[in-house]
Amino acid sequence: MEEQYRYPGPRSFTENDRELFFGRNKEIRKLTELMVIEKLAVLFGKSGYGKTSLLQAGVIPRLEEKEVHQVLEIFLSEPDEPEVSPLEQFLEQLNKFMGKGTFVSDKLDIETELPFDEAAKLWYYAKNLQLSNEDKVASTLVFDHFEKLFLYRELQAKALARALSYLLQSRPPKSVRRLINDKTASNPEYFTEEQLNGLLKPLNVKVLISIDHSQVASLDMLKSILPTIFKYTYELQPLNEFQAVEILQKPAKKKGNFKSPEFSFSDGALQKIVESLKDKKTRRIETFQLQLIGQHAEEVVRNRHKVKPDPSGYELRTEDLWKSDEVVEEYYNETINGLPKHRKKARDLVEKVLILNGTRVPMADTVISAKNVPGEVLGTLTDKRLLRAERNSVGGLSYELSHDTLVPPIIKTAKARKRKKIRQKVLGAGLALLVLTLMAASWGGYQKNRADDLEVKVDSLNKEIESLKEKVNALEARVNSFESAALQEQDTSGIPTVAIIGINNGQDFDIGSNIPVNLSASDSDGNITKHEIFVNDTKVATYGSEYTAHEIANIGAGSYRIRAKVTDNDGSTAGDVVNITAGNPPNKLPAVNISKPNNGQDFSVGSTVPVDLSASDPDGSIAQHEIFVNDSSVATYGSDYTTHEITNIGSGSYRIRARVTDDGGVAAEDIVNITVEGPENIGPSLSIASPNNGQEFTYGSTVTVNLSARDQDGSIVQHEIFVNDSVVANYALDYSAYEMTN
Repeated sequence: MEEQYRYPGPRSFTENDRELFFGRNKEIRKLTELMVIEKLAVLFGKSGYGKTSLLQAGVIPRLEEKEVHQVLEIFLSEPDEPEVSPLEQFLEQLNKFMGKGTFVSDKLDIETELPFDEAAKLWYYAKNLQLSNEDKVASTLVFDHFEKLFLYRELQAKALARALSYLLQSRPPKSVRRLINDKTASNPEYFTEEQLNGLLKPLNVKVLISIDHSQVASLDMLKSILPTIFKYTYELQPLNEFQAVEILQKPAKKKGNFKSPEFSFSDGALQKIVESLKDKKTRRIETFQLQLIGQHAEEVVRNRHKVKPDPSGYELRTEDLWKSDEVVEEYYNETINGLPKHRKKARDLVEKVLILNGTRVPMADTVISAKNVPGEVLGTLTDKRLLRAERNSVGGLSYELSHDTLVPPIIKTAKARKRKKIRQKVLGAGLALLVLTLMAASWGGYQKNRADDLEVKVDSLNKEIESLKEKVNALEARVNSFESAALQEQDTSGIPTVAIIGINNGQDFDIGSNIPVNLSASDSDGNITKHEIFVNDTKVATYGSEYTAHEIANIGAGSYRIRAKVTDNDGSTAGDVVNITAGNPPNKLPAVNISKPNNGQDFSVGSTVPVDLSASDPDGSIAQHEIFVNDSSVATYGSDYTTHEITNIGSGSYRIRARVTDDGGVAAEDIVNITVEGPENIGPSLSIASPNNGQEFTYGSTVTVNLSARDQDGSIVQHEIFVNDSVVANYALDYSAYEMTN
């Protein structure tokens, strides 16, 4: 067995790490109990709190082993080209989970018999899973990173929600029940009794959704389809002090095949680690930061063990460990240096855009794109948990550093790198000057008649070099003082706060508009003494302690970065930024209406259903028409649309959706629902023509049984004769008079 690290560092825990997952017993128990009792639950929390680790190393193993659930992990990808909808991704993964299938695959051909019935298809998948895992109590679908669903169009998100609503129902859909009844009626032996019981056994499907706290509000769009989506939720909080100590101590002392020997932390070391990582406001700790410290501690022990093994064990004291900001500093440098390219762009993004006046600030993806930072760089920095992405007020994404405690080490790194560059430049200039001096001295050897003058010049140059060295030292001291001041700014307890209100990030204004910049500013330990407004990094207004909304008058076309800066009576500063545009009116939505069929219209089996549309675009033209039946695309047209016909339609419920896309790439949709059912089956009629009711016969006679049977909307397929409730004869389509002899 391969040796294992005791702490995973920046990555999430996996099921293989479950024996090292500590500090979350309460959360594992409560969330597992919730899934045992309820059918749908939502786990939410901020990025970096450990939702994925909780699921992978805690909840899922407990559901599988203790509660005997079949757990199916469903992963949604971000939209890509060609786009695969969330529903298509879900169905594909369900199909893979099915494996070889059961008798259902042989007895019910859902794809052919109910081709457009989404509910029937989902029941078919779930039933196969149930019957192939009959020892399991329930099938639990786990969606991690569910926030990715809302990167898709609303209709696509709702299509997946509708699929989940079908699965959460226990009974088979009406169309499936009708299909089973039809097959049983035509052949009573088509299903065995055991198979029928299996088909009609209620499903027990459960759904656990894990989502970032910033996207919880987005679930509201699914509420009409999943009414209980907000009923059972569980919020994951950052760690308290006791949890943090357990997370550090227990893996260090665990026996097993690890890359480091067992070790422990002194009480002083534990206290220092915990205090250095506590959030100044909440006094809680993020799992991510704690794992970085654990990883560093394990490396210290490994290195010590290589140099001088100690059979009595190792105890890490305060002096053995780096300061937490040094650990984060190393993590930051490793993350940036680990990028295959665009390292400078990544550094500039983090150090110059996402940190402003010593404070982390969110920045819209549109602004970041304008700075030519590639999407793959943002993805890597987010995966490494250096950045956190959250949905902003205009529907886009904003990126920010994942935690306040990252800011001081990053500023320190940036200042150190800047100081190094300055030193190199200054020393380079001094070296060049020294070379010139030596050249001058050498030349002077050939000019003996000017020796005295050269000696004076050399003395003068030596003095200049000494002066230059003093300037370098002074410059280093000044850089150090800048660095110290920057770090001191991070004490958030005395930093003022400011927010630009009334202007949304990414908002577009008409050319010539007057835009008031309103602020909300405060200082917890003093008062604001100065307000400043910048537009595209140019100061346009300065106010003292009293601020009156500054107005940007008659704005011209273009993009603008509005920044507000406040200073308090201690000299501490804070800032806020919004980005706006002017003269870029949004593309107006096209319109589409399904004129035929009507919503709720009924059709008979085998009908041809025409789909007629009317579509328009107020500021352009329609570029594409697309028809969907139960969220499956069945036809695509360009700018010209010809009535699409759904031919020979089968029994079931159908959701017909039309989507049009204009020349600006904006889409609109319309939906109608129809029902297709065959005519009501009228029962056959039957009379016994002979013998007559009550007729008497002599012993040993032959009694002939003649029948008169008809079916007005079909045909008779079976005749049976009973004597004293016992079947004595069975005929198929044609009946011959049955004789009771002797």
